[in-house]
Amino acid sequence: MRIGILDIYGPVSDFKDQGQIMEGLKDLGIDSFLIPLNVFDFGTHKNPSTVISGNLMDVNFWREVNADIILFFSRLNPQYTKILKIIKNSGKTVIIKADSDGTLGYPLTPNYLRTLKLSRNPVKCMLSNIKWKLPIDYFVKKKIEQIKLADAVIFESPEALSNVSFILHYWGEDSLIEKIYFVANPVAADVIDAPLVNKTDTIISVGRWEDDGCKNTKVMLSSAVDFLNFKKNYQYIIIGSGIDNILSFVQQLPFEISSRIIVSGSVSHEKIPELLSKSKIFFTPSNLESFGIAAAEALCMGCSIVGTPLESFRYLTASGFSGTITRGFQKIPIVSALIEDSIKWENGQYHYDEIANFWRKKLNRKEIAQEILKISVDMKNND
Repeated sequence: MRIGILDIYGPVSDFKDQGQIMEGLKDLGIDSFLIPLNVFDFGTHKNPSTVISGNLMDVNFWREVNADIILFFSRLNPQYTKILKIIKNSGKTVIIKADSDGTLGYPLTPNYLRTLKLSRNPVKCMLSNIKWKLPIDYFVKKKIEQIKLADAVIFESPEALSNVSFILHYWGEDSLIEKIYFVANPVAADVIDAPLVNKTDTIISVGRWEDDGCKNTKVMLSSAVDFLNFKKNYQYIIIGSGIDNILSFVQQLPFEISSRIIVSGSVSHEKIPELLSKSKIFFTPSNLESFGIAAAEALCMGCSIVGTPLESFRYLTASGFSGTITRGFQKIPIVSALIEDSIKWENGQYHYDEIANFWRKKLNRKEIAQEILKISVDMKNND
């Protein structure tokens, strides 16, 4: 069997689901390769021989691609429907990777509306809310069309699957429910194989902090300050891009707080396991996540996670076994959850080796690749 992975490819893709699924398939003896959606510099990839490129709008290109299955990271974006139709017309089997929390549209309110700031863009905010909160089928059915065209569609959390099932039923598309599956994202092998060490009183956050709408950066910072005021023994590590505003914020804090906050820019992926290994709590108060690979990596290093009430975070906290869900997206419930989670560590409720071993078994790339192969078997049985 040969599987082609179609997605936009970038410098960090090797450590994310695209690259790790490909490597996981190879671990199982399945020939897999990348097909970049974007202009691709072969010289930047560690193994250019596993990359195939061509005119994606040409049906003959797809007919000539030697693959039994195309795993298409379309994210149900309507701009890729035309490519999806061409791939299907070439006779290929297609599994879509949705990269979604399942809130595709009416009758559910898409969670991405939380990322729009009324004060920053009132017109876009107003129009988006009208678009998704009225029972108009045009927009949501553009996404449902891709589910119809595909042979199977993967969602990244159990609740995402539930959301999509609800939407499909509402619009009279119950027959499509058998096409959708839950498969989590894999965690990179360098994290899965990293040694575990005793924890220190540290919370840590990793993200793209310039994207305040998605990452809830301002609320994250103010919540962390309140927590550090309460828990004098804790320090806070912030890693990622867009740190200029974070540095300005920290510099204005009293020394007793600022001296316990370590702010770093983006670091190489090789350094992430070491930073996570000594931290107790991974703090991720996002407004929107389809999965949260950084949170998953933290679990595999034995951290607990404190996250907002998102579909994927509820999965990753495992009903309290490996984290605490906040009661909302604002400071008071977030600080309360941080304090609650720190007390769980103090009371011996958490054991870092148990958390790590549980999630390493679930999220290693070989296990995730095996689940994708099971879908392909299921598709054949349904034919």
